[in-house]
Amino acid sequence: MSTSDCVQGYLDTLEHQVLGLDEIPEEQRRHLLSLLHLVRQQVISLSQRERAYYTILKSCEDLAAFEDVDEVILSTLERAVELTKAERGFCILAGRQGEPAFAVSHRYPPEAADREQPSETIVRHVLEGGRPLRTTNAEHDPRFQDSASIASYHIRSVLCAPLSLKDEILGALYLDTRQRVRQFSEVDLQTLEAMAFQASVAIALARLISELRTQNERLEKALRELDRARHELTKAERLSMLGQVTAGIVHDLRGPMNTIKGYAGLLSNGEPGPEERRRLTGYILQAVDRLNSMCQELLDFARGEVTLAPRIVYVPEFMERLRILLQPEWEMRGLHLEMETGYTGPAVFDEGRLTRALMNIANNAREALRPGGILRIGVHVAESGLEFRLSDNGPGIPPALRERLFEPFVTFGKREGTGLGLAIARKIVEDHGGTIRLDESCTSGAVFIITLPLECIPPEERPRR
Repeated sequence: MSTSDCVQGYLDTLEHQVLGLDEIPEEQRRHLLSLLHLVRQQVISLSQRERAYYTILKSCEDLAAFEDVDEVILSTLERAVELTKAERGFCILAGRQGEPAFAVSHRYPPEAADREQPSETIVRHVLEGGRPLRTTNAEHDPRFQDSASIASYHIRSVLCAPLSLKDEILGALYLDTRQRVRQFSEVDLQTLEAMAFQASVAIALARLISELRTQNERLEKALRELDRARHELTKAERLSMLGQVTAGIVHDLRGPMNTIKGYAGLLSNGEPGPEERRRLTGYILQAVDRLNSMCQELLDFARGEVTLAPRIVYVPEFMERLRILLQPEWEMRGLHLEMETGYTGPAVFDEGRLTRALMNIANNAREALRPGGILRIGVHVAESGLEFRLSDNGPGIPPALRERLFEPFVTFGKREGTGLGLAIARKIVEDHGGTIRLDESCTSGAVFIITLPLECIPPEERPRR
């Protein structure tokens, strides 16, 4: 039993006791009964407000979960009709240019199911004025004497509250009844106003969500189309790059092949002496080595991932083996190679792979230098790690090319090569956990710095901080 029912029961008991008191004057009895009646009315009003409060609270919780306008309207109407005990309920949404559009109707006696419209006169009155309305006798209300629907439907009591946000009228909530004994109270109107405000916010949010979904769908469609276009463009760029790369590779391979063909022709014509034969054979072998080097670069690049085989390497011996590999070709071209071993201890790295990286940089320098040019290859321990420094006195790297220097197929100032040397060198160094960079502070020639992590050398050889 609710608190209101308990109070009503207590008032009934008091009223019965007052009626049973024979010794009090009749005038005093009537006064006491009048006071009990006023208290009873206040209890009823408080009970109505309590129900309205809980209904509005529940409605607020429910509306927060709805993302569809129809769900918002239906839920609001169901609670409004239930709370006010109305016969009919309508939600009218303002159409274009403020014209009413009847969105949802709720409840009507089965025997009169064909009557599906509210009073358009009252609805227009609220939409145009933007203020709530209550009438307890619509048929005789002077404001609506010209309304055919009120007379036709025998509408008695009406509540109508605008759905509005700021200055925008979204529509209206409309309730009515034909019962003479059920007249809407001021509390009913206040309740409908509160529910109309809640519904206005929920409708606006639902519309916003709907618009966002529509925009999101359009955006997703645009992104899919953009992705398809990007895919087609990437495909076209790859085909274009493939053509350019293929043409470049064929051009680069023709150089040593023509060298082999030329010197082989000299060997086959006549009978060169032993010294001349050794010289021509040496040129042919060098051309074959260049072909093998280019093919190896292409294979390394195509394979991508490389498994390292690190081991302990003594740096002075490593530098000497590197010099022996490079020296013959450099001397043949009239170039000078200088080795500077500033660190003489051991280190752990993949000797074959690191040799490849250093040779790729050295070969680039060899192709760019003129006779008399110098390449210095030094190694020392820095604070950041074991540092290899390769510097030449050639033409240097153009500023416009520096950002793309380590990308595949980027080349400059070389007569031969695939453009993959530096890309492969970077991959090898990064696989070691190191870095490779161009020293842009250098004003002449080109300086490349390879740094391997400090962990590759013994702790006692590392710089103290």
